[in-house]
Amino acid sequence: MIKAIVFDVDGVLKGSKEGINFPIPHADVIQKLKTLREEGIPVILCSGNYLHSILKIIQLANLRNPHISDRGALIVDPLDGVVLEKHLLQRKYVKEIIKTILSAGFYMEVYSDNEYFVQKSQVSELTKKRTVILQEQPVLVDSFEEIFSKDIIKINIFSKNEEEKEKATKALSHIKNEIAIVWLSNPATGTMHIANVTSKDISKPYAVQQVLQRMHINSKDVLGVGDTLSDWEFMSLCGYTAAMGNADSALKELVKTKGEGKYFIAPHVDDNGVLEALKHFSL
Repeated sequence: MIKAIVFDVDGVLKGSKEGINFPIPHADVIQKLKTLREEGIPVILCSGNYLHSILKIIQLANLRNPHISDRGALIVDPLDGVVLEKHLLQRKYVKEIIKTILSAGFYMEVYSDNEYFVQKSQVSELTKKRTVILQEQPVLVDSFEEIFSKDIIKINIFSKNEEEKEKATKALSHIKNEIAIVWLSNPATGTMHIANVTSKDISKPYAVQQVLQRMHINSKDVLGVGDTLSDWEFMSLCGYTAAMGNADSALKELVKTKGEGKYFIAPHVDDNGVLEALKHFSL
């Protein structure tokens, strides 16, 4: 019996149809999430993005339980105003990452738990796109040095292609054992790669385990839904899994390892495929 659901957000609940399922999920999806929560099934959002980008979903669907943002660096129940866990990047690494990546010419976003920063010299069309995705304007600074004294939980690095991705990864190789770096994508930014840089040992599976322990829910009774191969990290913990039609083919194969009756390949996110996944599991 499924007692809770953990959803990745972008590519699962949110799609690419502006005004229909982006930057807020389709109204039918919001209503279903609300109904599930009213029926006593916790709906846990698990995003690599900034908390503000999922806050509207939580509010509209009245999802009064813990949620995960910033790829696990922040665990919070925003409707009750409770921060359960906040993991900071050490300031010496914040300085090192910013200086190294800026000199290499990459676009960056730097996050605290309640605001994010962009250097004025880097403002571009990408900034506008990201503002829509994150649903909040960045704090513009003349120099990132202005924020070196702040508590930072995540840094995002953007690359246009595989070559740039490798360049950024190599630039940080000297501190790779002191931080966590995971490359992700977002339907709204096309083929661009985004690196989430957080404190060492921070991850979605770690955060999911913490939330489930706090809620006294066994992971074998949880449905995990995702669309990228990296989502398997937390989905593998769950007794039931669903991959979206737009998911990586490798993820679709992995969910099948849960066995008959415990997995589902849903339609595309832009067809509200998550509703079919929930229907399949009689939710």
